[in-house]
Amino acid sequence: MVVYTPGTLPKVVGQEIYSLMETCDNDFVPPLSSRSQIGQEDWTERAASANVDMYFDSLVARTHIVTARRGNDLAGFCAYERPYTWFNREYLYVSTAVVAPSWRGRGVSREFMTPVLRAALVSRLPILAKTWSTNEASMSVLSHHGTPLTRVPADRGLGIDTVYWSTSPARLCAKMVASGVQNYLRRQVFNALARIQERAPKPPHVPHHSVTDCDAEPD
Repeated sequence: MVVYTPGTLPKVVGQEIYSLMETCDNDFVPPLSSRSQIGQEDWTERAASANVDMYFDSLVARTHIVTARRGNDLAGFCAYERPYTWFNREYLYVSTAVVAPSWRGRGVSREFMTPVLRAALVSRLPILAKTWSTNEASMSVLSHHGTPLTRVPADRGLGIDTVYWSTSPARLCAKMVASGVQNYLRRQVFNALARIQERAPKPPHVPHHSVTDCDAEPD
């Protein structure tokens, strides 16, 4: 994991992130290419271009960007802005999380939690995130780690609400510790069962009696 501060993203890494944003553009509602900046709340405000340039420029200038790699491949990235003011309160705002299609469902997004938590603890800020109501994967993660703050009905289209979530660094830390303990206990149980299986007496070997031409009854 590497964290880049605002305005310091190397050109090569920026090209990788831009390419990944283009690949995943239409996975977002509305698409990133139609957004003018991160943290956008007025969806009638559309980007002047038909690409992700405006959103990307805003991302690089304003956010800390966390990258996750698998070998030489960029598996995904997460971006957060701090401080971010929403309704007169300051937050650490997680604006964007993107995982490459070939790496989805393989734990990449969970890796972003540690650097985000560390930044929130250092900044002493609660964490804010938002997503659209039909984004099942994101809604599942946020409901596990956070508390819904407000819901804006049909904000992004008919039947598509914007849902705001928040959590404290302490709560996120407790959730991560609990998850780690559960995973540790699962591994311990699995290893114990494997050892029991290894020690169990093996059944006696019964030679397999194969049918040959000699065993076959004559016509």
